[in-house]
Amino acid sequence: MKTITLRGVSESLHEKLETRARLHHRTVEQEALRCLEELIQADEFALKEVSDQSWPVIEQSLVAALNDASSEFSEADLRRYRDLAKGHGAA
Repeated sequence: MKTITLRGVSESLHEKLETRARLHHRTVEQEALRCLEELIQADEFALKEVSDQSWPVIEQSLVAALNDASSEFSEADLRRYRDLAKGHGAA
């Protein structure tokens, strides 16, 4: 299995992630992975077009979406991800 490390996570974002993890009976790491899976599954076509160089953009998008969401990702978060990915040659 591969490993992803999120850096620069603010204290408030980490607290929100801990809250979500508790609500879903997961560890913080499991919750972060679940959030990433949901984000990617929302637009599998865009994922196929993402180059290895775009992964930092996806990471930034995930952090932004987690910072904005208190439950599941919203449609606005997904649109922001798609727009960000397209702007960096992913589509």
